[in-house]
Amino acid sequence: MRAIRNHNRPERVVAPAYPKEEESLQMKKLTQRIIRLEFWKDCQGQDLVEYALMAGMVAVAAVAAMPALSATVNNVFTKIGSIITANVH
Repeated sequence: MRAIRNHNRPERVVAPAYPKEEESLQMKKLTQRIIRLEFWKDCQGQDLVEYALMAGMVAVAAVAAMPALSATVNNVFTKIGSIITANVH
């Protein structure tokens, strides 16, 4: 920066003139850097990811347990159906 002196006015500092394209490029770089920093600091969606992982694990466990449970549930309903049939007729 350079100082401009005028005998009638106090000294003032003038910033060097940059072309608009260079200012725009610097501003874009700065904005991108700020966004990257804010992205890594943001942990707001962390809970959502954890809940999604837990739901996925529960779904896998349910699918794995279905073949064994289906036979048991089928037997229970068959017995209930036979008891109802025997008592109604």
